[in-house]
Amino acid sequence: RCSRDWSSGVCSSDLVLVFGTLFSAIPDAAAAVTSSISPTPGLYNTDKSVSMSCTGAAGCQVYYTTDETDPKTSSTKILYTSPITVSSTTNFKYRAYVPSTLTWESGGNPNSATYTIDKVAPTITSVTPASSSSVNSAFPPVTLSVKQLILEL
Repeated sequence: RCSRDWSSGVCSSDLVLVFGTLFSAIPDAAAAVTSSISPTPGLYNTDKSVSMSCTGAAGCQVYYTTDETDPKTSSTKILYTSPITVSSTTNFKYRAYVPSTLTWESGGNPNSATYTIDKVAPTITSVTPASSSSVNSAFPPVTLSVKQLILEL
């Protein structure tokens, strides 16, 4: 027999009644669950396969958005199920969720990761020295000026 505290929905047997459904109460589930994303967000010159995961609670899931909204409150949130191919600049907002306790990853703001995809090769605009002659050196310093920087070649 369970004596309910109707203000909180908690039974003495550590069950939570939510809209007529009983769930197991795990007090620290929201604090313990975390989400992660890989590879490391940043600037790339090729498409990237992005993976998300969560740890800290059995059955946790990751929800994300690409429209700058928080998945916790967004009607456009997407449940992560498989790697996502990113072929243009994309910003992910993501959080872990534990369905069995109806709890979200703690923290005021969602996690954020931006993948900038720039497939345009840099253009060399000038080379110094302009000729092969050098001032008294077998290995002259060479300066290349480029229009942009790409981190991964």
